[in-house]
Amino acid sequence: MVDLHWEILLIPALYLAGAVMSLTFKKYPTFSLWIGCISAVLAGLIALSVGVRAMLSPEPLLLSLGYILPGVKLQLFIDRLSGFFVATIALITLLVSFYSREYMKIYQGENIPWWGFCFNLFVLSMTLVVTVNNMITFLIFWELMTISSYFLVTFEYRRQQVRKAGFAYIVMTHLGTVFIMSAFFILHSGTGSWDFAGMAGHSLPEATRNVVFLFALIGFGTKAGIVPLHLWLPMAHPAAPSNVSAVMSGVMIKTAVYGMIRLIIDILGPGPSWWGGVVLLVGVVSAVIGVIYALMEHDLKRLLAFHSVENIGIILIGVGAGMIFFSWNMGVLAALALAAGLFHVLNHALFKSLLFLGAGSVYYATHSRDIEQLGGLIKRMPHTAALFLVGAVSISAIPPLNGFASEYQIYQALLGISYLKVSGLWMVTGILACAALALTGALAAACFVKAFGISFLGLPRTEKASGAVEVPWGMRLSMAPLAILCIVTGIMPEMVLNPLAATAGQIFSTAAVPAIKTYNSNLALLLLAIVAALYGISRLAGGGRVRRSKTWGCGIVPDASMEYTAASFSQPVRRVYRSLLQPRRKIVSNYDLLPYFGYKIHFDEHIKALVKDFLYSPLRRITIVMSKKWRFIQGGNINLYLGYIFITLIVLLVWNR
Repeated sequence: MVDLHWEILLIPALYLAGAVMSLTFKKYPTFSLWIGCISAVLAGLIALSVGVRAMLSPEPLLLSLGYILPGVKLQLFIDRLSGFFVATIALITLLVSFYSREYMKIYQGENIPWWGFCFNLFVLSMTLVVTVNNMITFLIFWELMTISSYFLVTFEYRRQQVRKAGFAYIVMTHLGTVFIMSAFFILHSGTGSWDFAGMAGHSLPEATRNVVFLFALIGFGTKAGIVPLHLWLPMAHPAAPSNVSAVMSGVMIKTAVYGMIRLIIDILGPGPSWWGGVVLLVGVVSAVIGVIYALMEHDLKRLLAFHSVENIGIILIGVGAGMIFFSWNMGVLAALALAAGLFHVLNHALFKSLLFLGAGSVYYATHSRDIEQLGGLIKRMPHTAALFLVGAVSISAIPPLNGFASEYQIYQALLGISYLKVSGLWMVTGILACAALALTGALAAACFVKAFGISFLGLPRTEKASGAVEVPWGMRLSMAPLAILCIVTGIMPEMVLNPLAATAGQIFSTAAVPAIKTYNSNLALLLLAIVAALYGISRLAGGGRVRRSKTWGCGIVPDASMEYTAASFSQPVRRVYRSLLQPRRKIVSNYDLLPYFGYKIHFDEHIKALVKDFLYSPLRRITIVMSKKWRFIQGGNINLYLGYIFITLIVLLVWNR
């Protein structure tokens, strides 16, 4: 690899400069915002270049930056896997940084310099998380990533709902960190090393490996937002500014996927097939439940947040399939399955960031996230509508865009599990997982028909929607590359899939992974030819003059109140899955003298959050009750506290002996 040491050192230097200078010029908020964003853009451009070159190079890069603690070195180890995640993080964050120069102007009453400081530290910590090769430094930057993102989530801390979301986020992520630390310390006790390379290759008892696997899955799964550990995700995304949500959903939750791959596959090595089965099952459950709850949402950002749960599930389906093949000593198939999962990591980063930035543009223009309060935006914000539509088609896995390309590869991996016929159980597992993935795609398409149709089509439902205007060019130009990449990586997926297959092959120590050939480009040309032919036929057949007039409404003048609503759109699905959603309906009729004059009906229906109601709420009640019972141990007596310390020291000395 070409010497990249100076470029790598420039990346943290620019992020730190952006953070420090944002606070330095806090008396000049506009300049502080500008310098914070530009520093992040420049650092992102360099990081993107470094990540792509590292991903394409067979030789990893090791850069030592000295000791940060006694016996703990800060070393950056960038192999193909790290290079891929560095490039993905850099691509999304540099575009979001450019977008933020205009978007953050709507928060002029807030502490903009503080946002610039936290944002630069947040992106820097994510970059370092996926490049360090030591468990202590990993945990340090993992915690920095959590703390900085917490302050970004609670940026509008004066709102009570934001503070609640921030509290849920910080509690859940720290619980996940406890499991990650436990997994690392168990590995250290068995290998005697703090470095990832020193942990790998050691023979550990099977029970120990199983515990480490489960702890890693729970710990990283909490940050990723898998079901049932996703409680924080639909709360944090609506609370945070949309540009922050784009980064958190687009790349932050993917650092957890990196942690799973690095710890479970790369360090622990091949495990029993049930490991992959558990990851596959978690992925299927998260995908299906995530998309069902997304379909019920009317808040545009909560809808997108639940789709993050869905797509993390799809990614884990690919990772789980790779782990199953790895346990069967089928390195090539394992590499292809993992490459499909990594491809969806990139694709989800592209279209989900695009959708969150599109939601931010809608909020910028209307100051509303409720799709029931929108409508008719396609005429007032045509560019934003077109860009949002590209993201909606991509996330719905409709060919020939990139969501379809990666999900198609995951389908092939699942069909491979079934086709090999290792056992009847695995054959059925592969088929059922394919069916669940197909259901997820169908429900996602229905959800975004609702989201786009209700928000952008029809008539404006409120004055805010009718008065909307297109967002500034800087915001549109930030979203355009994401839309273009959604199209390009969908039509020509080989240019990404083959480097990812080589990356996965390096993890599985597979000598050679065959080149992947897809037919998406031919499919795209065929669809283009069909569209052109249909357009030509329509022009030839109906090329005459068309008379336009208002629709006759039986004497009633149509208005926005007669339009299809989001609630009515999702009602059939709500009935189908009522055993899961458990809707609570309330109908209030109101009329004065006769039922046909002045007659009004108010319909209200809420669904239950089963995970919250049946898991977290009881745990919360139990915790509060136990805390009250044990309150007596904190009596305010210094002698009592010294006694606690003395007893603890005695117990630790006995344990150590």
